[in-house]
Amino acid sequence: MSKKSAHSKGNRTTHEHTTGYTPREKKIMIFGFAGIIVVLACLIVLPDLPDYVDRFHRLFYDYITVEDGAVQGVGDNWLIANLNDSANDPAYVKLAEIGEIEGYELSESNYVSDENVLYHDYAPTGESVAQTLRFMPASGEAAEMYESFSARISMVVTEVLYQSEVQEIDINGRSAYAFIVEGTVQVNEDTENPIYSYTQNAYLYVDSEYPDRSVLVNAINEGDDESVFADRDAMLDLVERAAASLTFE
Repeated sequence: MSKKSAHSKGNRTTHEHTTGYTPREKKIMIFGFAGIIVVLACLIVLPDLPDYVDRFHRLFYDYITVEDGAVQGVGDNWLIANLNDSANDPAYVKLAEIGEIEGYELSESNYVSDENVLYHDYAPTGESVAQTLRFMPASGEAAEMYESFSARISMVVTEVLYQSEVQEIDINGRSAYAFIVEGTVQVNEDTENPIYSYTQNAYLYVDSEYPDRSVLVNAINEGDDESVFADRDAMLDLVERAAASLTFE
């Protein structure tokens, strides 16, 4: 009987020696590097992401045609905004349209920033709570505009006689902020013999369809003394009713 060779005894398993990475390890590395690239890209882009989103949205805005520097096909009761905040490269849009307001009619329009961006003044047709009802485009969201106004109120009136708390209200599903300021404004430059005018303003800022754009509705009374001031609740009701007449695009 022949003997088995010592080299043939038992079962032997051999392992092939390989160099480099296995396919599974290569996939893990690829996904890992891809993840690092994505994270780095986000760190670079995220600070400017709101700007990129805004630029993307602007591709779908319905801009107003401009010929020879003048907007075309606009109504007298339109509120127009320039989204570029520059007359050199304007991007005009219809911010809102002012509807019928019982007891008031359009009296005049004047420039806000350039000849195409106007505010509109409405005058009473009879007995009314406010002498003037003004509509104006505002560069900022409604809440931001209220906070900004509160910070610079000393630039609006010489002395504040009364300032109400802000009321956050809903205007046809839109956020709005309303408040009243009463005060005096010096109308001459004589510091020894100043002459003051008394002013009462009900302000309402309401958000529009466009980012960082809102509409200001302002009811105004001015006169020689406090007798010109109207009922505060009536003033707030007026600006709320006027804001409800707005149609946003």
